Amino acid sequence: GKDLLVVLLSGTAWLFRCPSIPVAAWIAIHSLVRMLITAGGIQLVCVTRLCGLPSSGKTCLAFIMMAASQQQRSALFPDGLTTCLWDVEGIWSEPYGASIGIDTEKMGLNAAVTVEDIAAEMELLLRSCHLHVVDSASAAKTVDELAAKPEDWLPMIEARAWKRAWRRIEAKFDTAENVIILVDHMSENYKTKQRKAQGGKVFDHASSMSIELSSGGWLF
Repeated sequence: GKDLLVVLLSGTAWLFRCPSIPVAAWIAIHSLVRMLITAGGIQLVCVTRLCGLPSSGKTCLAFIMMAASQQQRSALFPDGLTTCLWDVEGIWSEPYGASIGIDTEKMGLNAAVTVEDIAAEMELLLRSCHLHVVDSASAAKTVDELAAKPEDWLPMIEARAWKRAWRRIEAKFDTAENVIILVDHMSENYKTKQRKAQGGKVFDHASSMSIELSSGGWLF
């Protein structure tokens, strides 16, 4: 039927049931494998979380999504989506971004490192910029944490800060044009080998789709 998609990948047939969603509601990524792992690309007006262990390919996939967003053309975005990178970890490399396909002259770059600053500035930028990549959300510090003494015990301080911040971001989120991609680190219990995203329940509830990467070399 029209809602079925059969894909042959590495000799294996994969059958997908595709909901009847307008093409304009998705941003296509120019790779069959990446389209499969994202269930059809990047969904507009939603929050996507990319999580994984260090060097699993989270940032690379986020940059690929930025490039695809800039290249997207539709009636709603005749010139593509405007994009902004929140470079929390300070790892942005313009030559690397350009090699992936990002138009570095047409992207915004924000160096905010605290949860509170990200929330305050994103509130304003959501009106003028379509897609925002936060790399990484779990690395953002809080104002209280930076002001505290080394010996102070501040349990769950980042989670509480992000909960307050996310309420502000949600209030300004445009349900017709905005997209947010959150890069979230994972930690692994060395005994049980269980993995846990550091962003916690706030990002669990905020994201419409979470993609966990375990080893990204083959993907790129």
